[in-house]
Amino acid sequence: MGKGTPAAGAEKEEKKEKKVKEPKAKVEEDYDGQTCDAAVVAAARLSHIFKGQLQVDDILAYLYQIALHYLATSICLIFAAVWYLDLEHLEDPWEAASVNLMKNTLLKAQNSVPPVALINITTPLLSNVYNFTKEDGVFAQYTLNHCEIILKDFPMLHIMFLTIFCGSIVSRFFKLIHRIYVIFLLPVDDYKKWEGYEKIGEAAEEKDVFTYSMRNWNGTHNQIDHMSICIRIVVMIFILIPDILFTIVALYTGLKLFGTSVGSPVKLAKQALKASFLLKFSTMYYTNFTSHNMKIYLVGGKYWIPQTKDEAKEDKSIQEDEEEAHRLTGWDLWYSWGSFLAKIIIGFGIAIIYMQTKEFPKIDLERACSAYKLSPGAVPYSLLEFPLTPWDSIDGATIIQKIFYVPRS
Repeated sequence: MGKGTPAAGAEKEEKKEKKVKEPKAKVEEDYDGQTCDAAVVAAARLSHIFKGQLQVDDILAYLYQIALHYLATSICLIFAAVWYLDLEHLEDPWEAASVNLMKNTLLKAQNSVPPVALINITTPLLSNVYNFTKEDGVFAQYTLNHCEIILKDFPMLHIMFLTIFCGSIVSRFFKLIHRIYVIFLLPVDDYKKWEGYEKIGEAAEEKDVFTYSMRNWNGTHNQIDHMSICIRIVVMIFILIPDILFTIVALYTGLKLFGTSVGSPVKLAKQALKASFLLKFSTMYYTNFTSHNMKIYLVGGKYWIPQTKDEAKEDKSIQEDEEEAHRLTGWDLWYSWGSFLAKIIIGFGIAIIYMQTKEFPKIDLERACSAYKLSPGAVPYSLLEFPLTPWDSIDGATIIQKIFYVPRS
C-alpha cells in the first residue's frame, strides 16, 4: 500500500491521539524541606486511600509523616512557650517597675546635699553619715550592678540582630501565607477529568498503576495538582494553623530573648544564634526522622496547578502580543524586589517599634545612668563604681584598626 492509504492515515491519527500534551502550569511551587509540606503531601495522598492505589507501606508511611509533623510542632511549641516563661524572670531588671526603682535611687543620690556616690551608700558607715538606710544601700548596689551592664550595651548592634531575626520571622510568615494561598487555588478534581483533557487521563492509566503510591518517584506522581475541599480544610486547620501558631510563639520568644540580652556584643551574638536556632527545629526533624522513601518522593515534587483551556488561550494571546508579553505585573515586581523590600521594612519596623515600646525602660535607664556618672557626687568615684573594660575602648575607629591590623615583622 502507498504512503497515502487510509490505513496509514488512521495509524497517524492514532499516534497523534496518544501524544496529547499536558497543560502548562499556572502555579509551580516546590516543596520545602520541612515537616509541614511533607504532612500536606501525606494528607493529600491519603485522600485516595479508597481508590485501591495505596499499599499498606504507603498508608503507614503517610500516617507516620503526619504524626511526625504533629510531634515536631508540639515539641517546638512547648519548648518555645517554656523558654518564653523562663525568660520572663530574666527580663525583670529591665521592666518598667524595676527601672523606676533604679532611677529613683540615682536621683536620690544626685539630689542629696551634698551629692553622694552610690558606692558610699552601699558602705554602712558612710551611709549613716549621709542619712541613708540599709534598704537604700541594697537598692544602691542593685542599681550600680545594672548601670554597669547597661552602660556597656550596644543599641545599634541590638537593632541589627533584632532586624535579622524579625526578617526571618516575616519570611516564614510570607511562606506560610503563600502556602495557604496555593492550597486554596488547587482545583478539586484532577485536571485529567476536565473537559478536553480526557485523553491525557486515558494515556496515563495505560502507563501507571500506583499513581499515588510513594514508590512512584518520577514524573508527575509526586506533584499535588488537586485537593478535595474536605482535605483542604483538614490541612488548613490541623497542619498549617499549628505551624503559624508556633511562628507567633517563636516571634515572642525571640523578642523576649533579645530583651534579656544586655551588655557585650559577644553575648548578644550568642543570643541571636539561639533565637535563629528556634526556627530550624522543623527542618531538623524532617532531615533526621523522615522516612527514606518519603524524602525521595518529595525531591523534585511541587504544588502544580495546570491552566484551563481558557487560561491557555489567554496565555497564548499574551505571548503573541509582544507589547503585552513585556508588560510588568504586580507579581513580577513582588518576586524581583518587592518581597525583599517588604521583609526589610517590616523586620526593621518591628525591631524599632519593639525597642521604642517594650525596651524603652532600658533606654531610659541608660540615660539615667549616664547622667549620674557625670554628676558631681559620682565623678570622684567613677573608676571604682564603673571599672574600665575592653568594651569601653571600642568605637568605629578601633574596630577598623583591629580588623585591618597587621603586626610588624
